[in-house]
Amino acid sequence: MLVFMKRIASSIRSRILIISQNIKNVKFGPGCKLGRNVVFEGKNRIGEKSLLANCDIGMGTYMGAHAELDGVSIGRFCSIGKRLHIIAGRHPTRTFVSTHPAFFSQLKQAGFSFVSDSRFSEFKYADEFHKKYVVIGCDVWIGDDVSILDGVRIGHGAILAAGAVVVNDVLPYSIVAGVPARIIKKRFSDSQIEFLLHFKWWEQPWEWITAKAELFNDIDRFIASLRME
Repeated sequence: MLVFMKRIASSIRSRILIISQNIKNVKFGPGCKLGRNVVFEGKNRIGEKSLLANCDIGMGTYMGAHAELDGVSIGRFCSIGKRLHIIAGRHPTRTFVSTHPAFFSQLKQAGFSFVSDSRFSEFKYADEFHKKYVVIGCDVWIGDDVSILDGVRIGHGAILAAGAVVVNDVLPYSIVAGVPARIIKKRFSDSQIEFLLHFKWWEQPWEWITAKAELFNDIDRFIASLRME
């Protein structure tokens, strides 16, 4: 996997655009670099020396320094700490005599291959159609030094504690931590979570969010106010 992570970084660097100015109301820290197919919805902030390729970044989402992301979809209003990494690329652990990719891959990770066809599914996509390794929902908070394996979906409103290694899907509005990451608790009651997932406040117009912002410090007040409308 370390070899693949280095290849991701190399792939991004080989087709980079060095950022020298703001685009679409997006602010970049020094040394940020973009590969192909990076789409920002706007009102974003990207930390210094981050490398991004094949990513969709939702409105209001910001991230800390030194992120290396390739093939990630991130929703709106996410708060992402420093050094978020996506771990993409798998090796066989059963049946195959060796885990070395020269015996199952044509990509020549070590500079050579013994096979002329792919014999193992190296990559797992959370969104196969758009070729996204990881899909992160809206209003997600990710702490520093989090790693997410390919094929994982992070639900709306989830929290990933600093240092977590996320190997499985994370339920909406749950808090996970550890190596591998496990659920600590839910942020709200089941009925509150159901309301939030149905209402999807992050899809409301910017003007609506601005007008209702004062309600966001109390989940009960927020729900009660919306039910009265």
